[in-house]
Amino acid sequence: MKEICSKIPTICGNLIKPINPGYKLEHSFVPRAGVCVYVREDICSRRLGTLEGRDLSNLWLRVDCDDHPRFYACLYRSHSGNDETNRLIEHIQTATDSLLERVPTAEIVIHGDFNAHHADWLGSDTTDHAGRSFHDFALAYDLTQMVPAITRIPDVDGHKPSLLDLLLTSHPENYQVSVDPPLGSSDHCVVWSTVPSTRPSRPRFLGCRRIWHYKSADWDGMRSFFASYPWGPMCLSSEAPDSVAASVTEVVLQGMELFIPFSAVPIGGKSQPWFKRSCKAASCRKRECFKAWAEAAKSRDANTSELKKAYNSASRSFNREITKAKSEHIADP
Repeated sequence: MKEICSKIPTICGNLIKPINPGYKLEHSFVPRAGVCVYVREDICSRRLGTLEGRDLSNLWLRVDCDDHPRFYACLYRSHSGNDETNRLIEHIQTATDSLLERVPTAEIVIHGDFNAHHADWLGSDTTDHAGRSFHDFALAYDLTQMVPAITRIPDVDGHKPSLLDLLLTSHPENYQVSVDPPLGSSDHCVVWSTVPSTRPSRPRFLGCRRIWHYKSADWDGMRSFFASYPWGPMCLSSEAPDSVAASVTEVVLQGMELFIPFSAVPIGGKSQPWFKRSCKAASCRKRECFKAWAEAAKSRDANTSELKKAYNSASRSFNREITKAKSEHIADP
């Protein structure tokens, strides 16, 4: 047992126990290595299989429980040599770049059995290729190593204890990490990591209405969010229809707010914040043309027809200016 983070127990190596009720199992096994994760069923998570390379011990999850999504990578680095280490790190870098490009505010968490040694960074006796490579990776992505103590207790005389099991995160605030003795016959300690994982309260828009920008929506992300949401324990456990309906509505709105951009526009009263100088000028021009045409029509002026055309043109220009001003205000309130 290697990591327990935000109700997500993660296991690296060969300690596998039957799944407990209330948890679902995600796993990625390759010959002589592998990782698996137990996720509580009331946690909104989904597996990111497209980020997991073939023949590599790594597993990616997305968790949507805070004001920013968390992306967990659980990995195991085997003792297969420097080339395999380079391949694993390059793969993790590519996956991290892809996530940050899509979600710049995302929290990245890389944890597991790194099997790396670094004298300055990890307090090891020596520094090896894996230690240098993972240290450079952490510096490049501004990741903080959170595990505070040794995690491997050697069972061979002459071997020294070492810190091999790491937790790297881009958001180290509020993390509490501790190390407990190994379970069973394992020579690796249990690393406990806790971090607040709460469902964010939705913003309230008193005196405003929301304008949804559907053309800019992330429809694939929304479908994935709804498909992975724990509807049963979170929304459908109550026997009261009103409670179920309220819970479902809350989740639907949460998904919309996460994946459809929107603007808050004031309603009520006489407030027209979008009415700029250009609108006022177009309105004055329309009014002047209307008065000129009305006076001409009343006096049977010969230019009445031309003045009517001028009024029609001013009216169309005014409508275009109003539409443009409203759109600009909604896009950048």
